[in-house]
Amino acid sequence: MKKTIIFLLLSIFGFSLFALDLFTEESKARNFSFTSQSALSVFPHDETVAPSLEVGLTMEQNSSRYQAKIDLLFDSLDAQLYANEVSISLFFGPMVFKTGLYKEQWGSASASHVVDILNSRDMRGGLVDDLEAMKRPDYMVSLTNYWASSSLQLVLKPGFFPTYLTTEGRYSLLPGAFSSVKINEADTHAITDFTIAARYAFHGTFFDAGLIAYSGKSGDPGFTNITLDPSTFQPTALDLVYTRFQFYGGEASLLAGPFTFAFEGGYAESEDTTGTDAGLYNSKWIYLAELSYTNPQTNLFASFTYQGRYVLDFPSNPLDVDVLASVDGKANDDILIIAVEVPMLRETLKMRLAGTYAVESKGYAILGSLSYGLDDNLELLLKTTIYGEMENKTSLYSMWDANDSVLIGLKAWF
Repeated sequence: MKKTIIFLLLSIFGFSLFALDLFTEESKARNFSFTSQSALSVFPHDETVAPSLEVGLTMEQNSSRYQAKIDLLFDSLDAQLYANEVSISLFFGPMVFKTGLYKEQWGSASASHVVDILNSRDMRGGLVDDLEAMKRPDYMVSLTNYWASSSLQLVLKPGFFPTYLTTEGRYSLLPGAFSSVKINEADTHAITDFTIAARYAFHGTFFDAGLIAYSGKSGDPGFTNITLDPSTFQPTALDLVYTRFQFYGGEASLLAGPFTFAFEGGYAESEDTTGTDAGLYNSKWIYLAELSYTNPQTNLFASFTYQGRYVLDFPSNPLDVDVLASVDGKANDDILIIAVEVPMLRETLKMRLAGTYAVESKGYAILGSLSYGLDDNLELLLKTTIYGEMENKTSLYSMWDANDSVLIGLKAWF
């Protein structure tokens, strides 16, 4: 009940915000929309059925001088309210100033990104076929200047939200050695946790490119101050810590008829430059290459993506965070992704299929979905997710092996 009251209060506040004349009197476009998605998820391995009911509210006001937006999601069964975005953008000629809670996307590929580093990941619901849905919104301030064929964006974050992980339940990623450990969370909004970043982008007719510089904390946690049991030498308590990186990289895409070639990559220099601190992540190279195809007549889309990373000064300590995050204690981690989207029946029926294969762990995830528009404001959803591995190796795919699921639901717009 308390969550419902908060949801209603935020809705009323949003309407009041958009009713204000922040600048001069001029024509404004106001948009209000509600979404409702009810679904049943079936997990065959443990014969579990999980219902869900989510209600979304989006309020947006646009004018020639500003844009205000509030995007809220209320999970009625869990009584949880989430804000996907609460932001305001101000326009000053070729400059845009934006502040609030929101997500920012960097990168040129479509199926995955390695340079999209401003927002941490949301891993509470496993893997989904929507990159934006797997990102956690953050408080940011950005200033972007646009020229005829290029732009420069500067971003400041006063702190950060870390990767959204669960330590229990079906999507827990906690290593077995730490299953009974008392974990002390870190304050990630201290003054020292600031992030500054810049992105210069060039936009051509057939070629786009961008350069990225970033200084901030990794959203993935490491650990420090480990307490060991004196008799078993097993960890009993630890403090989470987040590694600061300086990242220098770039992105590019080349359009050649129906084909698009995309590249992303760069060097992430850790604050642990010697690679000797077991609780901090080491410096690494990250890279991605993607080939995609779009049929101009049918809008069929297909892509093949390779992404990887290589950790420098790879340690031998089995409790080092780089070793725990690796597969078989290897410094490299390579992933192959295939994605296909097929619109049919004048795009009222859409089929999506994505497959991810981790080379080192030989683990895989298959994501499939069908959506059918019953009406202009009503859509039938059918989704399936399959996790597995070809060898018995510890990885995300083996930890989630029992999480295969089938979802059927209805989504409505009002």
